[in-house]
Order: sequence, then structure tokens, then C-alpha cells
Amino acid sequence: MSTASTAPELPPHTTSAGQAPHNVVQPSSAVDHAGAAGAGAAAGGHHYTQKDIKHIEKELHRAEKHDSKTFSHAEKEVHRAKKALHKAEKTEQKAISTHEKKEKVEHKAAKALSKAENEHNKAIADEQKAMKDIDIKKKHHAALEKEHAEKQQALERARQAKEAADREHEARRAEVHAANAAA
Repeated sequence: MSTASTAPELPPHTTSAGQAPHNVVQPSSAVDHAGAAGAGAAAGGHHYTQKDIKHIEKELHRAEKHDSKTFSHAEKEVHRAKKALHKAEKTEQKAISTHEKKEKVEHKAAKALSKAENEHNKAIADEQKAMKDIDIKKKHHAALEKEHAEKQQALERARQAKEAADREHEARRAEVHAANAAA
């Protein structure tokens, strides 16, 4: 039986982008130089040096900070999309109102066609333009609704990824401290 206790590989860590960081620290091997199994080796634990713990804490802090920034960016994107959606709704309502007004002018001009044929033709053109404007605004509104929904989904995915990462960080932190306490 060997007197050296080697640490198993740590669980794979991934960033929110799904990539494994290149700087995840593996624990130092604990070697019992006296030839007897130490308390940490008997308990199946691993001894981490203060340097290892400090480095692991630094990496966990960096990962948490990255996750938090990713989540914050997603929140800001949703806020911007919501603001654009609200603006699109207002401009669509304004276009509808404009169309209704132009339609009234067209009807009034049609009644007075014998007196104002030129005015009637202009009103028809204005109504057609307003209809095209409504189509454009509706398409824009629909595109913004889709974008908003996608950003909401991205925010939810970011939230879930952050929660998973937070749980993983806490579990890793507990594992490191428990292993160090057992040593």
C-alpha cells in the first residue's frame, strides 16, 4: 500500500459560455513522510495548502464575478428591449390614430368630391401612406416582441446558469474547507 495519497480530479468547471477555464487548480498531493496514514488520508480527504485554497478562492471569485457580469448584461439587454417595445407600441398607436384621422378626412373629401376632387385624391394618398406606415410599425413591433422574448429566455438561461454555478462554487468551497479541516 502506498503512503502517498493523490487527489482525484476535481469536477469539471465550465463558464457560462460552456468552456472549461484553463486555470482551474488541482489540489497538491498530500504525502505522509512518516510512513503512517494521516487523518486526512484515512478519511479519504485531501490536504490543500493555504496557497491552493487562496488560488481556488481567487478562481471561484473570478468565476462568480464573470457570472454576475453576464447576468447583469442580460438584465440590461432585457431592459433595453422592453423600452424599445414600449416605444414601438406608442408609435404603432400613433400611426393608427394618424390613419383614423386621415380616413376621416378622406370620407369628408369624398362627400364633397364635386367641390374638392384634388383634396380627395390627396387624402387617399395620405391614407395609403398611413396604412403602409402601420404595416411597417406592426412588423417592427412584431420583431421587437420576438427580440424581447428571446432576451427574456436568455435572461432565464443566464439566471439558471448563474444559480448552477453558484451551487457548484459553494459545493467546491465546502469541499476544499472540509478537506482542509479534516487534514
